Amino acid sequence: IEGASHIIKGGSIMHVEGVAHNLGGDEYQNFIGNNVHIEGSTHRLIGCSNSHIEGTSNKVSHRDVTYLHLEGEAHEISNPITHSHIEGVRNHTAGTSNDCCHMEGTENTVDHAQQSHIEGSKNRVTTEDTTLSYISNAHVEGGGNTAKANCSHVEGGGNLTTGVNSHAEGGGNTASGNNSHAEGAGNSSIGHNSHTEGGGNAANAENSHAEGDHTIANNFAEHACGRYNESHTNDPVFGTTIFSVGVGYTDEGRRKNAVEVGLDGSMFILEEHFDEEGTRSTTPVKLQDKLRGVEDALGGLKFVVAETEPEEKLPNTVYLILD
Repeated sequence: IEGASHIIKGGSIMHVEGVAHNLGGDEYQNFIGNNVHIEGSTHRLIGCSNSHIEGTSNKVSHRDVTYLHLEGEAHEISNPITHSHIEGVRNHTAGTSNDCCHMEGTENTVDHAQQSHIEGSKNRVTTEDTTLSYISNAHVEGGGNTAKANCSHVEGGGNLTTGVNSHAEGGGNTASGNNSHAEGAGNSSIGHNSHTEGGGNAANAENSHAEGDHTIANNFAEHACGRYNESHTNDPVFGTTIFSVGVGYTDEGRRKNAVEVGLDGSMFILEEHFDEEGTRSTTPVKLQDKLRGVEDALGGLKFVVAETEPEEKLPNTVYLILD
């Protein structure tokens, strides 16, 4: 023991140096711990074993703290934790099970976390509002992010993961589907294996992809791009959308598709109209119907889309070869 003004009530095999450490004094009971190295100033400990505490004004108020390396200032260790490293300022623990965690930065929290990593400011790994006993193998970095799922990765600011193996990056994104990925700003990847990118997009169905600006994909394996598209499900006219290019305006009530493909292979495109004053408007029309109209206008001439030119060609048929 070296330094000045320490209060020590209990403990064994300790090295204490610095100023005004409080081990088991004041409102605390006797200090329970051994194999502890404490340095710095004004730490307050009720118990810890096989640990190293350095810095200033750190507080350990739970006895089930073992194999902890704690450095920095004003950390609050009020719950069990073991085999962990904490550094920075005002980081703290919550919950009853924290093991093998690395936390650095300021005001971060591990709550029932295992084998997890947090760095930055005001990030959390937590089981809050879940049915999980603990979160394992999560990685969080940046500011104000939260990981609530096993093996999830969060980076940026204000992002959230609740799906297993999910990844949210950027600002204000949510990845709630298992194996989902949300990147950009304000996106939501809700379906399992879904992906969103851009701003304000939502992939609501399994294996769906929404990209661009405020696009939505509500159906299995649907792809949405552009801006403010429409996504139809069992619609009497459009059927179920599998692909769309949105050209809508900046509000929910004016969503529109330039191109839309249905699950049954039907395709819709925008047809433009002009009134007597020259004002332009558009309406969606079915491409197959337009082609049939062309066939009728040309006296029965047919158009066929093919990947390769056929060896035997049908009469009165124009082949559109995809190259």
